[in-house]
Formats: sequence, C-alpha cells, structure tokens
Amino acid sequence: MISKIFITTLLLNLLLIFNACAEVSDDKTNESDWFVPDGIVYVPGDASKIEKVKNELQSTFANPKKELYKLTKKYKGYFFLGPLLSSRISEESPEMVSELRTVGYQIKLSEDFAPKLQGFLAKTNKEKKLLSQLLSDKIDNSDTVNLRRLEPEELAFMWYFISWEIKEPVFILETDEHSFLVDVGAISGDQIWMEEISNPCFRFGFDEVVSPCLCFDIFMEDKKWSGGFLEKTKQCK
Repeated sequence: MISKIFITTLLLNLLLIFNACAEVSDDKTNESDWFVPDGIVYVPGDASKIEKVKNELQSTFANPKKELYKLTKKYKGYFFLGPLLSSRISEESPEMVSELRTVGYQIKLSEDFAPKLQGFLAKTNKEKKLLSQLLSDKIDNSDTVNLRRLEPEELAFMWYFISWEIKEPVFILETDEHSFLVDVGAISGDQIWMEEISNPCFRFGFDEVVSPCLCFDIFMEDKKWSGGFLEKTKQCK
C-alpha cells in the first residue's frame, strides 16, 4: 500500500518539475508552420472524405440535441469520451452517468505513479442516447460552431491521452465556451471519441488523498514536446 505521505510528496515534486516548463502560446500556427510533433503517429486521410465528415459534423453540432444521437447510431461502434470531458459531465449530472459504462485512462505522472481516470463509454442505443443528451447540454445554444484541423500542440495533447493512431478525419470543435477533440472513426473506423481541451484541469483522489488542482499543458521546442501537469488552484471549481 502506498502511503499518504509518499503520494503527497510525489505530487509536490511533480508540480515543482512541471511548473518549471513554459506554457504554450494560444496563437494558431500559419499553414506553412504546421507539423506533426516527434513520436506521434498521424495518418492523413482522403480530402473528399474529410470534407464530407466535416460538413456532417457541422450540421450535427449546430443542432446537437436533435442530431448527435443520430450520428452516434450511424457509427456502430462505441461512442466514448476522454477523462476530462467525462469528469465535467459527471460533476454536472452525477445520477444520470451511473447508467453508463466506463473505461479507464492511465495517466502517467511519474515512473512509479500512474493513477487511472474514468471515461464514459456508450455501446447500446439507449446508452448513446443518454450520453448524447448529456454532451448536447454542453454544446447547445452556442452561436459559434467551428470545426478545424488540430494544431501541433493539440496533436500532442491528444496523443498523451489516447492509445491508438491519430487518423483523419479528426477535428477541433470550437463553440462559444468550449473546445473539443473529435475523432471520427477512432481505433476501428466505426467509433466516435471526444475530449474537452478547454481548461483541462481536474483533481484526483488516491487512498483518500486528494491532489491539488492540476491542469495539463504541453511544452513544445521545435518538433519535440512533453506533457505535464501544473498546479492552478483557481482553475478547478
């Protein structure tokens, strides 16, 4: 059993290490500056298919309460969410999420400490309808629905949390208040995965120890990158 003192000390050491890293600018890269960071497997797709899926997603997220469930039924595989987005939905609707399946995301904080965070997963149409409803509540009534290609820092963000190749079509969905990763055809070609990347902050508990508010960030130097968690107390609710 790992002691509380060990975990607390480890968290403090991690924060000292990651706080030494510079934060990535929010500025978007120019087309000529776009690149795939080192170590990331990125598979380009057919331009016509990408545009078709983009238009479909644009229509879906312009009216998510009506259209998102239809989209998830079209893709016969799982509809599943990353740990950050799942955490937000769980906080907002704790009773409803009990009906959903879960999948674990191993988040490596050090060589010896990798807590598992929970993500929600829908397989049946009933589950997809519920998860679509919960997610639609975060997107609905937005005046802005914009889909675009991932920037290099966003590719690194996604790669840190997933265990499969990044294959197009994959997009950033921007609304008035949120930004989401949307991977259409994730893993096997018939699944949809989403994660929120705006304000990527959370607390996690382990053996009755609750961490400080940790926010994920990417540090980029040329094409090399690293991911880490910074303590930002005011970012967590």
